[in-house]
Amino acid sequence: TTELQAIAEELSAAGAAPQLGVTSSDEDRLGVSVGEGAITGTYEVEIQTRARTSQLAGQGYADAAATGVLGTGTAVLDVGGNQVNLSIGSGQDSLEGLRDAINNAGLDVQASVIDDGSGATGQRLVIRGTKTGLANAVSLDASGLSGGSQPLTLSTLSAAQDAIVVVDGLTVSRSENTLRDVIPGVTLDLGAETAPGETIRVDVDLDQEATADRVTELVDAYRDIVNKIRDASQPGDETVAAGPLIGDALASTALRRLQSASSGAVGAGTILTPVDIGLETNRSGNLDLDRAALISALETEPENVATLVADLATRLEAAADELTTSGTGLLEVRAESLDSRARDLTRQIERRELSLEGYETMLRRRFTALESLSSRYQSQAGLLAGLSPIPQGGN
Repeated sequence: TTELQAIAEELSAAGAAPQLGVTSSDEDRLGVSVGEGAITGTYEVEIQTRARTSQLAGQGYADAAATGVLGTGTAVLDVGGNQVNLSIGSGQDSLEGLRDAINNAGLDVQASVIDDGSGATGQRLVIRGTKTGLANAVSLDASGLSGGSQPLTLSTLSAAQDAIVVVDGLTVSRSENTLRDVIPGVTLDLGAETAPGETIRVDVDLDQEATADRVTELVDAYRDIVNKIRDASQPGDETVAAGPLIGDALASTALRRLQSASSGAVGAGTILTPVDIGLETNRSGNLDLDRAALISALETEPENVATLVADLATRLEAAADELTTSGTGLLEVRAESLDSRARDLTRQIERRELSLEGYETMLRRRFTALESLSSRYQSQAGLLAGLSPIPQGGN
């Protein structure tokens, strides 16, 4: 029942809220996903700017490892207003030395030395922030380094900036390109900027298919556990062994609990019973789902369907818990009872085996004694047979 419990718990936790879905008219430029707290609605989103990181680059050098080039002293690294003084001593004043000092500063920044392919002076220091947004802007003041043969000069390849979007005419800015608090319950992933005035449509609506899929999964899990209980209580034949629960009242008890839970769910409006959403118990005692009927009910009374599904899930979760709860579940209690009985039978078998072994030992001793006695008799018979007959007459 593990799968049944998991699905039922998920649907039960969703309460009486119908499942929502979200779509974007341009998934490449604006990815969307839905979560808790979403409400139905349509939104127009203009992506004016995406959030970016700072990226700086120095001029070209011939050798990234050469010292005596940048100069010694103190360079000041600033990331989002957090400043660290980088002490550059003799033997460290190379591109690689300054790179390592930046990377060891403990700030949200990464430095590297790259070859830009320009030839003899293609070694360049590149500094990039690891977080987007103006609040994480990066700068490096190398004016405190002196005595070098080629002081460092930095240029801005990319300035830090915030993401700016306009949602239904309201302009908002964030430091990241993943916006989770602009539209309730909806996450926006900014992929590319739109043209000025161009908008992307975001629709939050009922997701009938997703809800139907979850109900279908619940029914499939229910059917699976019912089939397993039935298989375990079937008599065997020449080809198939009898089930372990044959003749056991637990099987019928478990089926009654599940069937009672599935048929007792209550909704609202005109969606009052499982039958109203296409859920019926068939002649074999299992559940059948009319998906078309479920979709139709979702289209007309989604809130009431959600109420019924949540109650159904709650009842099935409780029934599954009653069967499997550790220590008190019917299946576990029955399993422990069977284990105890098996242990008793094992002990009885062991005692009987010991008794049989003792009986076998006694019989062996008797047999040995009989063989010994028989051997003695045979020996005496041989001696008697070898004696000469006693003469008859006077001599």
